[in-house]
Order: sequence, then C-alpha cells, then structure tokens
Amino acid sequence: MNECETLGGRSTFLYSRNDGILSIQFGEMKEPTVVQEDIIKIVKERINNSIDPDIMMTSNYNQPRWEDCPNNLVCPYVAKLILKEII
Repeated sequence: MNECETLGGRSTFLYSRNDGILSIQFGEMKEPTVVQEDIIKIVKERINNSIDPDIMMTSNYNQPRWEDCPNNLVCPYVAKLILKEII
C-alpha cells in the first residue's frame, strides 16, 4: 500500500490500486476497504462541478455540504487521489 496526505494535509492514509480495484485504509482501520467504481465516478463528477477553493476542502466531499454523498467516509480520500491524479 502507498501513503498519501489527506486533503487537509494534517494526516495520511493508505491506498492501493490492483487490477483496477481501489482499496483505502485510514484512521484505526485494521483492514483496507474496497472502493466501488461508481463512487469514484460520482466523486469525479463532484470535482468537475466544484469551484475553487471548495475543490480542496474535505467538507465538499461529505454531508451535509454534499447532500447526496454516496459514502461520507471514503469520498474525501477518493477526492484526494483523483486530484493528485493517482486514479
């Protein structure tokens, strides 16, 4: 697994992409979680429809700011990986 800073830059998380499958691990998680491809697509759409400086704010990628957020836990991490052009 690779390490990446969070959007806020105050901590890090782990990620891997094997055979097109994204896994991330953060906080006190003992095992990584698999991120579904549809979540990645939805977060990309959110990024494309966001304006600066919102694009780099963690709150842009979870509720309540994003009412239809598909997963409050993983979306900020997925956003960071997209913005860093890792995925």
